Amino acid sequence: SAIEYTLMRTTMSLRKQACRSLTFTLLFGTLFPCNAQNKDHMPTICILGGTPSTKHIIQLVPDSLRARYRIISFDRPGFGTNENTSLDTQSLEELAQEAGVRRGDFGIIGISGGAPLALYLASKYQMDHCGIINGMVAKESYFQYADSTITKGLMIGVLEGYTSFAAAANKFPNLNKIVQISGAESKEKALWACYREFRFLFSDDLHAGIENTTLAVDWWHGDRDTHVPLESAQHFLQDYGNARLTIIPDAGHDVDLNTYIAKIISNWE
Repeated sequence: SAIEYTLMRTTMSLRKQACRSLTFTLLFGTLFPCNAQNKDHMPTICILGGTPSTKHIIQLVPDSLRARYRIISFDRPGFGTNENTSLDTQSLEELAQEAGVRRGDFGIIGISGGAPLALYLASKYQMDHCGIINGMVAKESYFQYADSTITKGLMIGVLEGYTSFAAAANKFPNLNKIVQISGAESKEKALWACYREFRFLFSDDLHAGIENTTLAVDWWHGDRDTHVPLESAQHFLQDYGNARLTIIPDAGHDVDLNTYIAKIISNWE
């Protein structure tokens, strides 16, 4: 009918206007495809939380950034829905690829225990940017300043074996919260997953795969961090030729991740 024809023409006209508007935005630097839900054409940023954490860490990314970037993450072995028990460089790469990480991606952000993993993946996939928030460091840098931490006993347990690690972990007052964050079925499974991941974070294989001479690193660290001291981060970054360290004043290990994820991405833009 004439009415249906008119409605069809009106709808097509509105769609063309919307596409022209979005195309105009794209040409002037904002990466929005005409189909706003087609995130494959947006720059990719991978977010890796601490030990433990799950892929739900991406919920901390502000909506304004979700509209401009394809935000991804993945569950590491023993956390969330990942029931695997081993973690090495090969399995890390496989998990990243399954989540959508590709060579030349825009960037990756690692938080606490997720930091060494982010550094490795940024190197492996030649990403443009790598951001770190209160990141875990290599064991040499950590133990040099470990006397000022509340995690020294835990990390000694990582080197000595699971029994020692579990004994130290059971002294943590917030252990139940840690188990809940892990997404594991039980406390024992959560502790085993954390133990295995910390072992990997200290491993020579992981750190040998990090290209620290050219990798662009934007590292933010609290000056009152008692999990990984600021001095450990400063010592660790001495071998990085293209790293910028920003000290967060009066901040411990737990900071407002929403705020600092946004700050890091803003620096990249």
